[in-house]
Amino acid sequence: METIVKWWKIVNVKTPFKGARFRDDFKKPVFPSERDPKLSFLYDFVDWLEYWKKKQADTCKLTKETHGALHQTTQALIEICRYCFDELHMSFVLLGKFQTDLLEDRFGRQLYGGETKLRLQNTLPQIGTSYERTGSEADEDQHWEDFHKRADVPRPSCNVAVTAQALSKLTDIAPVLAYVAGYAVHIALKRLKCESCKDALTVDKSIAVSATDPMYSLVKDIDRGGLVYPAMAAVNAVAHNYVVVEELSKQAAFLNVPNQ
Repeated sequence: METIVKWWKIVNVKTPFKGARFRDDFKKPVFPSERDPKLSFLYDFVDWLEYWKKKQADTCKLTKETHGALHQTTQALIEICRYCFDELHMSFVLLGKFQTDLLEDRFGRQLYGGETKLRLQNTLPQIGTSYERTGSEADEDQHWEDFHKRADVPRPSCNVAVTAQALSKLTDIAPVLAYVAGYAVHIALKRLKCESCKDALTVDKSIAVSATDPMYSLVKDIDRGGLVYPAMAAVNAVAHNYVVVEELSKQAAFLNVPNQ
């Protein structure tokens, strides 16, 4: 079981800093160095599968199909690494990027209750469903517009001004706001898939972040390589939002609105 778990760690790496976050060498990318234990493990794993097959045991074994798929997948990943290092001269390989999850999501048997054969007429309704979801999103926008026009909807009149004095009081919690801003930027970039947005909302920690900058002290203390360092625009947005919420929490008109 430990051997299978170790194999899974190696082939399921999709980000360069996963190993640093989990403090696990087997969750790091595969490197071309001969001393990289991950690639050596994959070679040994193939030999172990072949030895297991030759034993022809009646119990404690995988099915023929599973055993063959595991052997073929591992051998293919080894060849991919060799090609990437020898021919493409890559500095590392993320084996978790070589997968067919999207195809399995669309055509996997679990979608159809474990049918032996997949049928085109079963796939077509699923394609139609994706269009229906797009329509439902438009309907939701229309519902929101209708809701906003209703006369019985409580709309308290709360005047909140974000002043320089209010922002200056946030100095002590600035590292926390920077951490929250980093998470907000991470979620936004995960959905937007926009390189220009990334350049505008983040900073390069190795260039723009000073070692003595108190703004990013919390992020630096808990960073294992995967945290986002937000740009000042993102931190300012979170700071303004914090001031607005803090001021609203002091107003009775706002607190009397249901579902607070």
